[in-house]
Amino acid sequence: TLWQAQLALRNAEPGPWDKGRLPVARIEARVEQDGPHWVVPASSIEAGAGRIALQGRYSPAPTPWQIEARVQGVRPALLYTGLDAAPVSGQVQAAQQGDTIRFDVGLKAAPASGRPAGALLGGLRIDEVLAQGQWQAPTLDLRTLRVVAGPARVTGRARVQTEALAGSGQIDLDAPGASLRLEGDMAPQRGTAHARMDLRDAAALQRWIAGLPGQAKV
Repeated sequence: TLWQAQLALRNAEPGPWDKGRLPVARIEARVEQDGPHWVVPASSIEAGAGRIALQGRYSPAPTPWQIEARVQGVRPALLYTGLDAAPVSGQVQAAQQGDTIRFDVGLKAAPASGRPAGALLGGLRIDEVLAQGQWQAPTLDLRTLRVVAGPARVTGRARVQTEALAGSGQIDLDAPGASLRLEGDMAPQRGTAHARMDLRDAAALQRWIAGLPGQAKV
């Protein structure tokens, strides 16, 4: 038996979350159900002057659910004012297979005309977010992490066991005036950790930290 439902919601006054408003302007969704199978064939969310297209499905094992979101031209500053206004596009995918959830996130900001890539424009610029890995309770395996935010860059990998409070990995931060590498293999009864920092320009680092959202201007 096929069952269908449609939903359409509109927000007449969307606005940034930190201003006490809801950034979502419109939601349109369609859901289909046939026995144990559920499908969301085409849904969309309008937010930040852009659009997020969603589709997904749920079925019995071995792959109970899958979801995919395509982001088109969403401006982060319209979601939260501490972020940059350059439109962001990309996709987010997640799927369950057995007891494992695999995810793949890839988002990039559009180049801004009249300024070099990575320059700030009114807030923290998110140039790129890339994250790939899986969750198999109680272990998070982050195989690839790459975040480029204005003049700063974070890359690395990590494996975290949430119940045992243990983990291992390597994280590299490259910011104006300094770079930092963290490596470790930690558990409640043992552990090794190493940190190496290269401070090239303390004044440049201080200016960058002071310009982050939520920091006092100096």
